[in-house]
Amino acid sequence: MDQWKLEFDWNVKIISIWNAKIESSENNHYVLSYLKHNMVIAPGCSITIGFIGKYDGCSFRLKRQKVLL
Repeated sequence: MDQWKLEFDWNVKIISIWNAKIESSENNHYVLSYLKHNMVIAPGCSITIGFIGKYDGCSFRLKRQKVLL
Protein backbone atom coordinates (compact mmCIF):
# COMPACT_ATOMS: atom_id res chain seq x y z
CA MET A 1 0.00 0.00 0.00
CA ASP A 2 1.43 3.34 -1.03
CA GLN A 3 0.56 6.66 0.66
CA TRP A 4 -1.88 5.12 3.16
CA LYS A 5 -4.55 6.90 5.21
CA LEU A 6 -6.48 5.82 8.29
CA GLU A 7 -9.86 7.39 9.10
CA PHE A 8 -11.87 6.96 12.30
CA ASP A 9 -14.30 8.74 14.60
CA TRP A 10 -13.26 9.33 18.21
CA ASN A 11 -14.30 11.89 20.81
CA VAL A 12 -10.76 12.28 22.21
CA LYS A 13 -8.39 15.10 21.29
CA ILE A 14 -5.04 13.74 20.09
CA ILE A 15 -2.36 16.02 21.54
CA SER A 16 0.74 14.08 20.43
CA ILE A 17 1.24 11.39 17.79
CA TRP A 18 4.12 9.32 16.45
CA ASN A 19 4.64 7.27 13.27
CA ALA A 20 1.77 9.12 11.56
CA LYS A 21 0.55 12.65 10.99
CA ILE A 22 -2.90 14.12 11.45
CA GLU A 23 -4.25 15.28 8.10
CA SER A 24 -7.50 16.54 9.62
CA SER A 25 -9.57 16.32 12.80
CA GLU A 26 -13.01 17.85 12.45
CA ASN A 27 -16.13 16.93 14.43
CA ASN A 28 -14.38 13.96 16.12
CA HIS A 29 -13.40 12.54 12.71
CA TYR A 30 -9.66 11.93 12.32
CA VAL A 31 -7.70 11.31 9.15
CA LEU A 32 -4.16 10.07 9.76
CA SER A 33 -1.56 9.47 7.09
CA TYR A 34 2.01 8.34 6.50
CA LEU A 35 5.35 9.89 7.28
CA LYS A 36 8.27 9.76 4.88
CA HIS A 37 9.76 6.63 6.51
CA ASN A 38 6.51 4.58 6.43
CA MET A 39 4.83 5.82 3.25
CA VAL A 40 4.81 2.34 1.69
CA ILE A 41 3.52 -0.72 3.58
CA ALA A 42 4.34 -3.99 1.85
CA PRO A 43 1.57 -6.63 1.53
CA GLY A 44 1.25 -8.68 4.71
CA CYS A 45 3.24 -6.12 6.73
CA SER A 46 2.09 -3.66 9.37
CA ILE A 47 3.06 -0.41 11.04
CA THR A 48 2.60 0.72 14.61
CA ILE A 49 1.36 4.18 15.52
CA GLY A 50 0.84 5.75 18.92
CA PHE A 51 -0.53 8.89 20.45
CA ILE A 52 -1.38 10.77 23.61
CA GLY A 53 -4.97 11.89 23.89
CA LYS A 54 -7.01 14.16 26.14
CA TYR A 55 -10.59 13.48 27.18
CA ASP A 56 -12.56 15.71 29.56
CA GLY A 57 -9.42 17.11 31.13
CA CYS A 58 -7.73 13.72 31.63
CA SER A 59 -4.69 12.74 29.59
CA PHE A 60 -3.85 9.19 28.62
CA ARG A 61 -1.40 7.43 26.38
CA LEU A 62 -2.25 4.71 23.91
CA LYS A 63 1.06 2.92 23.66
CA ARG A 64 0.48 1.02 20.46
CA GLN A 65 -2.05 0.75 17.74
CA LYS A 66 -1.16 -1.78 15.10
CA VAL A 67 -2.51 -1.28 11.61
CA LEU A 68 -2.42 -4.51 9.61
CA LEU A 69 -3.12 -4.39 5.91
